[in-house]
Amino acid sequence: EDSVLEHKVLLFPKDHSMFTNCNPKGDSPVMALCGLPLAVKQVNPYKDLSDFGATDNQRATYLMIDPITGFAPYQWQTKVGPVLVYRPDGLDLNFYDMVCVNTYFYEIIDLYAREPGTYDPMKWVNPTYFQRIVLGERDQSNWVLNII
Repeated sequence: EDSVLEHKVLLFPKDHSMFTNCNPKGDSPVMALCGLPLAVKQVNPYKDLSDFGATDNQRATYLMIDPITGFAPYQWQTKVGPVLVYRPDGLDLNFYDMVCVNTYFYEIIDLYAREPGTYDPMKWVNPTYFQRIVLGERDQSNWVLNII
């Protein structure tokens, strides 16, 4: 998949109601525990998504997983469509920040496949583990990030 086509950076004024009328802890349970609250809002698509599977949005689904079980609520599992992802405090969130967030979820999602009861997800759902992934991405790619 070409992530450039899947991510678009949109700019909104910091006093926009999307920042003032949202939960300051964000909507992503995992990211809230990692110290980076993210609001995740479904929006109407800008193009036809009637093709089979076109409304699936795995990255949005990952953002909504439960920190203990690794499963997203049912309404976030299929036909999610496009979403806006932003920081509820109006701070900047750039393209490379989201690449790092996605990399973090790709790293942890397989950890949930272990036998229930044999793992402690809080070992990887925390600010320290998240920052380790983000710093690794930043150092490897020499990106300017807003989330660290």
